Amino acid sequence: MPAAPAEKTFTTPDGLLSFNYPPAWSVEAVAGQENSYAVMDGSGGTRATLRDKVAGLPNASVTSGFDAGFKMPVPGIKGPAGQGVSVVVHGVYGQAVGAQAAAYALATDGSPEPIGRSGVEVPAGGYYVFFTGMIPLDTPTVPPSQAELMGSATAFANSPTFAETARVMASLTLNPGKATAVGCFGVKYKYLELNGISCDDAKAALDRVEKTGTGSGARNLETPEFYCFYASYGERQNGQADVICRHQVTPDAISFEAWFK
Repeated sequence: MPAAPAEKTFTTPDGLLSFNYPPAWSVEAVAGQENSYAVMDGSGGTRATLRDKVAGLPNASVTSGFDAGFKMPVPGIKGPAGQGVSVVVHGVYGQAVGAQAAAYALATDGSPEPIGRSGVEVPAGGYYVFFTGMIPLDTPTVPPSQAELMGSATAFANSPTFAETARVMASLTLNPGKATAVGCFGVKYKYLELNGISCDDAKAALDRVEKTGTGSGARNLETPEFYCFYASYGERQNGQADVICRHQVTPDAISFEAWFK
């Protein structure tokens, strides 16, 4: 019997991420979406989409779902504190009657984020990686009961079709040595626009400001080292950072921005 064709390997242009996929499948860049790649089967159907270097978690239209009980480890990538990462499947109702679906994604083990916001944080780069997909589900009634939705989602999760997709997603591997930092993550904030200061020093500086700083005006805190401006709701809606910090002595040479995660 002839040997089965070897799997192919896709690697992002910067070498940061790679995964394996069946020889009859293909991977194509998603038009209009930077660092986004569609994984398509032999018939041209999109099985999953990989998104790299995403600045923040999305304001997901599908915010919650019901766990279908599927979990496949992804050994090639870890969560921000070294946690495991797994492929998971949820049944979701969608935004309209009859829009029930199975949503699947990589999720950091123990993460409180819903399936629609499930991404893996890459602290060394200051960004998120997403590997996700969604398919419509048929259920006995529309809208389905929670039991019917979970039953349909579980049947999909245990199907041979999804088994192929899950194996591809579970093969994702991150090479930290290739990560190009665009910022960094702390516990509460993402730090960007680092000017004359390291990520660790910026995190330590804002921590000191918030623990020991004194008020200066309505929305400012300062220490002898830094003064930090806290944006109003309207300013944040217009795209301003949640916090902008500048050095007291050399404000033009040492500064940084902090954005809520």
